[in-house]
Amino acid sequence: AMTTSSTTSNSTVNLPNLATVISVLSNNTLSINSNEKYRAMKDLTELIKAGNRPDCKWNENFKTVLFCLFNHLDLTIWNENASPEQDLAIQTLYALRELLQFQYKEFSNYIELTIMKLIDKFRDSPPHELTKLVEDVIYT
Repeated sequence: AMTTSSTTSNSTVNLPNLATVISVLSNNTLSINSNEKYRAMKDLTELIKAGNRPDCKWNENFKTVLFCLFNHLDLTIWNENASPEQDLAIQTLYALRELLQFQYKEFSNYIELTIMKLIDKFRDSPPHELTKLVEDVIYT
């Protein structure tokens, strides 16, 4: 979608299915490239921002989504150059930040783990805009 309309009435209609997004993101075969994963991660971010829509069943899917995000944080190799992997890393952090804001109640059991993952990532990443983003997510 090229247009980013601020109306909520029909923008949610175009949202992808959470299960579909999860299946793309949790697919670890090489048949799915970073660009497809990036698109799926963007879709996931939109779904999270859409709030508690019944079809998302956050109470059931939260853990799967969170661990999917962790998995992507672990897999991403930071490199200085812009690349699909770098875009995916940044989008993963955005998704996690949105999840922290919109589904904070669900985090109660995972907050220590989340902070540990982010601190690990923070240690590994060279100081540039990604580090700032990781910091931002930790603050959130």
